[in-house]
Amino acid sequence: MKKYFQELMREHFSFSAKEKRGMLVLAGILFCLLAFRELYARYGAERSLTVKADLWASRIHYFETQKGKAAGNPKPSFTGFTFDPNTINAADMVKLGLSPKQADSWIKYRKAGAVFRKPKDLKKLFFMDEERYELWEPWIRIEEKAKLPEKPESIWEKRAFTPSTLQLNSCDSAELKGIRGIGAYTASKVLKYRGWLGGFVSHEQLKEIKGLRLEQIDTLIKYTRIDPSTIQKIRINEANEEELKSHPYIRYKAGVIYRYRIQHGNFKQAEDLLETGVVDGLLLEKLRPYLSFD
Repeated sequence: MKKYFQELMREHFSFSAKEKRGMLVLAGILFCLLAFRELYARYGAERSLTVKADLWASRIHYFETQKGKAAGNPKPSFTGFTFDPNTINAADMVKLGLSPKQADSWIKYRKAGAVFRKPKDLKKLFFMDEERYELWEPWIRIEEKAKLPEKPESIWEKRAFTPSTLQLNSCDSAELKGIRGIGAYTASKVLKYRGWLGGFVSHEQLKEIKGLRLEQIDTLIKYTRIDPSTIQKIRINEANEEELKSHPYIRYKAGVIYRYRIQHGNFKQAEDLLETGVVDGLLLEKLRPYLSFD
């Protein structure tokens, strides 16, 4: 009987060398799987928590950064007081929430001959946006002598300009509309673009205004003159990104120019702007009259 069981065990439970090697490999794989499961259970959860913590930390940093940026660009505000835009001094302009550079450009604009006859005339200022105007409008008081129109004239007398008598960098809407063929819509477009530029240096710039017909441009060339010395210049080494962006020749290039200045230092001459990679020779010549390196 004993011999019978030995033969039975040998027949059913004996393995060849190849089968033994296969079992060893299988046992090794099972051991690795069990070991991996144990290690993952021990350290995987900890790593998952670490990754989640890093993710939340990065999100918090992002929102704190955005909050800081928002705080660095506050909405215009001031302690309310009445003022006359034709007589207000630079110190009070700063109290209105303007920078010294913006106040200086306002003073120069008045010295060039500009007169504010109604509150909305302040929109001619290049830095004036709708939000700021709505904030100021209730406090604007203009003396009657500035509001009153000039001595009444017939339409023919009003339009009797001699060539090149109107200063394009300081005239107002009423004066422009006095030119035959120039209506309120055209006058507003010219003044708005003048404000964006900081003033015209050439009649050729009138061609950059969308919607102006060729005959209207010819009329403006005939009946106006330009004094380039009255333009408002960009202090390229002091202006922030938003101030740079407000100029129609710069716009979306402002960020690159601003960051280049921060990284490489102040620009010493106009040609230095070519190094930014966003200003080419043609654009540089258009910008040159508007650049100040003081």
